[in-house]
Amino acid sequence: MYQGQDQSGEAGGLPWQNTSRGQEANSPFLEFDCRIAPVVGRIYKNKLLGIVTLGFYRFWGKTHLRRLLWNGTRLGEDRLEYHGTGKELFIGFLIALVILTPLLFVVGVVSSVLALTAPALEIIGSLLNFAVLFAFWQFARYRLWRYRLSRTSWRSIRFYLEGKGLRFMGISLLWTLASLFSLGLLYPVLRQKLLDYQINNTVFGDQNFRFTGTAGGMFKTYLPFILSNAFLLSGAILYFVFYSPVTFSDLGGGEMASYEQTAATGEFSLILMGVALLSMIFMVMGRVHEIRFMAANMSFGEARFRSELPVSRVLLVFIIMGVLTIVAYGALFMLLPQLMIADPIMMIVLVLVFFVVIYLLFDVLKTVFLVMPLMRLFCRTLYITDISSFETVAARSGESPRYGEGLADALDVGAF
Repeated sequence: MYQGQDQSGEAGGLPWQNTSRGQEANSPFLEFDCRIAPVVGRIYKNKLLGIVTLGFYRFWGKTHLRRLLWNGTRLGEDRLEYHGTGKELFIGFLIALVILTPLLFVVGVVSSVLALTAPALEIIGSLLNFAVLFAFWQFARYRLWRYRLSRTSWRSIRFYLEGKGLRFMGISLLWTLASLFSLGLLYPVLRQKLLDYQINNTVFGDQNFRFTGTAGGMFKTYLPFILSNAFLLSGAILYFVFYSPVTFSDLGGGEMASYEQTAATGEFSLILMGVALLSMIFMVMGRVHEIRFMAANMSFGEARFRSELPVSRVLLVFIIMGVLTIVAYGALFMLLPQLMIADPIMMIVLVLVFFVVIYLLFDVLKTVFLVMPLMRLFCRTLYITDISSFETVAARSGESPRYGEGLADALDVGAF
């Protein structure tokens, strides 16, 4: 249990205070004070230039946006700097295409041969295709983190990520399979293994971050999510076993069976949708508690971390973003039937206008109502014992690696 100052002003418990450079006790180490107007302006400029250049400007647009967001993040009295370039992202994207195109072609051919050999084997081909994409997605994520860290500096000192992308991919694949076969019981182990590998390979200057968290500490964090997923999976199996059309046709119930099937299917579908919604909420809650767990078990030299990220505030941010998305698309689907009856040509025009507006607004809504509030909330609720560990660290010698995040960008996991 961490304690702050008591009413008399004396510090109690652990010394969770940031006294370096005159900062007040219990003040956050990080602060995100990026202004919204420049970010929105940059997003619109990126979108419009993306249309004009048929999407090629997106690499340079992402770079300019990151510079704004990085510079809006302050550590102590100094701000982060982003050194990536659009050219690096573009070259990385081209390299990714050279690697992925023939690989996916081979996987596609194998899947087609399996389907022609025996229709029952078609599912194996689909699983193979998914496995390949999932494996490269994990590899791309690690490359993405490495690229962003190597292009991020504080007081001209670079961050860096050691380790191997292929090893991270192997850990992720192994424990993802273990989690699936255990019906989610080993999902906390998966999260702990990935955090352990990523954080222990994160470097600032000449010193590594350290993570000492164990899988046991993660089980309580994700228990509601695990139980809700187990219920959801069991419910899906029961749905197909007891409420499938084959089952009711075999009963010979005629119209009554059809009515019962419709009623049972509707009720059971609502239950499953409710459980799925709860599972999503439990996932967000699990991620928040994971951040707290990660901070409590992370260190950098003599510095120790603590996060007080509130679950309710994070859920509120996601709910606001979800409501805005549902309202936008709900309005379209409510208007479609009316437009189709009134004037098909007008319907096509309005639908095109709607999707243009969504194209221009969605990233703005996501950034303003999701990304920036979460970054601001995360920074305000992260505390450190001693900032001097960062101030005195020596810069790592040697040049930063020159590669882009092409694999991540090609698989659509590099978008901010």
